[in-house]
Amino acid sequence: MNLSIPDLSLVVLLGARMAGALPADRHDEIDRRLRAGGITVVDATGATRQARAELVVLAKRRSATPVAVAVGATEWSLREQGFRRVHVLADQAAVDAVRFEVERLPNDLRELTGPFDAIGDVHGCRVELEELLRDLGYGIVHDDRLRAVDAVHPDGRTVLFVGDLVDRGPDTPGVLRLAMGMVAAGRALVVRGNHEDKLVKALRGNDVRMTHGLAESMAQLGRESAGFRGRVLEFCSGLVPHYVLDGGALVVAHAGLPEKYHGRESSRTRSLAIWGENTGEVDEAGNPVRYPWAEEYSGAATVLYGHTPVAEARWVNGTMCLDTGCVFGGRLSALRYPEREVVWVPARRRWFERAGKLV
Repeated sequence: MNLSIPDLSLVVLLGARMAGALPADRHDEIDRRLRAGGITVVDATGATRQARAELVVLAKRRSATPVAVAVGATEWSLREQGFRRVHVLADQAAVDAVRFEVERLPNDLRELTGPFDAIGDVHGCRVELEELLRDLGYGIVHDDRLRAVDAVHPDGRTVLFVGDLVDRGPDTPGVLRLAMGMVAAGRALVVRGNHEDKLVKALRGNDVRMTHGLAESMAQLGRESAGFRGRVLEFCSGLVPHYVLDGGALVVAHAGLPEKYHGRESSRTRSLAIWGENTGEVDEAGNPVRYPWAEEYSGAATVLYGHTPVAEARWVNGTMCLDTGCVFGGRLSALRYPEREVVWVPARRRWFERAGKLV
């Protein structure tokens, strides 16, 4: 029997006996191994329910997946204890026959080395996106209705969209049609932004506040076919919160990501990558103040992100924010990687009003 185990997980082996707690020194060793990454296996056959709960807490603290492999237990009871992946085996013979297969995390694309062109928040600005792609050397491919559906670079470069393709701008469907075509052809990657996150909920019919440009996107998509809206929902639903590329030297996340979360997969990692973290304060214009994680960053990987609009793309401790406020009348910016060259085009106009100036 083959059991799939996610890379970067805590695998807890459980049996019928429940004798006591795990000693503190074992917790320290488990925590050290989880920090290092990969798969950590713990024989907790004799552990109490409380001891199992403590192991789940350890795993989640390090953004690792808690996995239970058990004999003499029920799946629902283990999931109730917080295990995200559960394998229940019938008897010892089944245990002896088990072979573990490592399941690669969806954010792990370390084998892709580029070269890349990372593009900041597009927010429905299709005309500016096409202009920027041309300036980067891409040829735009059109369908029989002259709609942009792909972009090809003669040197085989790949575009990295940092999220927030949608909302606020004049042509969210056009941006999605082009980005989706590029992804399908293997010429682009897209990480999930907070605006894609809300769009998915709206397309599913959930109760979502139609603010910050979502109403405009829904109206524009309402003029498209049901089939296209279905493809948009499938596409945006499948977007990964962050990617690790170039052997671990490059990380792309919509709102940025501190080093200890690179390559990890958890609710905390997802939240930080998509939404970032606010200080709880607002600026003079009433905009939320983002926690300045980049000012504290000292990791080895280059981190490219968007989310918080700035007047121009600039380096901060090996990180760069590429959201230069195109939809607010600023620029649409890209970073050539590994060349570290910034390329930008001006917005055709201010498409959406924003209180306050770009910093």
